[in-house]
Amino acid sequence: MILCIKGDKGSGKTTFIENLLKKLDCKVVVIKSSEHNEIDTKGKDSYRYRKAGAKASIIVARKETAIFMENIELKQAIEIAKKMGADLIIVEGRKSIEELNCFVIDMEEKPDINEILKIANKMKRKKKEIEIYVDGKELPLNNFMRKLLCNTIKAMLSNLKGGNGEKIEIFISGS
Repeated sequence: MILCIKGDKGSGKTTFIENLLKKLDCKVVVIKSSEHNEIDTKGKDSYRYRKAGAKASIIVARKETAIFMENIELKQAIEIAKKMGADLIIVEGRKSIEELNCFVIDMEEKPDINEILKIANKMKRKKKEIEIYVDGKELPLNNFMRKLLCNTIKAMLSNLKGGNGEKIEIFISGS
C-alpha cells in the first residue's frame, strides 16, 4: 500500500513517479517530502490564518485545492492519505523512509518501471467495508467484528431518512 521512491536531487524520482502514475489503474495519493521549512507563502491569507491559530487553511480554486497545515509527521500525512481512500500511497523524496515499513525503490539502482508496476499493482490496498481509527491509528478488526459492526451500523442507518447511501462516514469525537 505504501511505495517509497528515494534518491538524490535530480535522480529522476518525479519523472519516474509520473510515468508510473500514467500506467496505474487505481486511486493514488503522492506525498512529496520536502527539505524546505515552509511551502506556503509568507503574507498570503492562508499563511496568515495558520499563524493566527487555524489548525489548517484550505484554499479552493476553480481547478485545484490546497491544504496547508502546521508541521505534521510523515506517518500522519500517510493516515490522511488513507482516509482519502487511496488504493496506493507513493512517498517521494524522503531520506529516512525505511521506518515506514514500506517497499523502497532507490533511484540509484535504476529501477525497471514495468517491474515496479507489477509490485505496485500487488500492493494496492484491499478495500475494507469498515475502518475504525482511534487517535489517528487504525483499530485492527477481525472478520467477525468487521461484519458485526458494519451490518449493525447499516441496519440502524437504514431506518433514518437518507440512511441508505453507498458510502457512509461517521465521525465520533471523544470527550
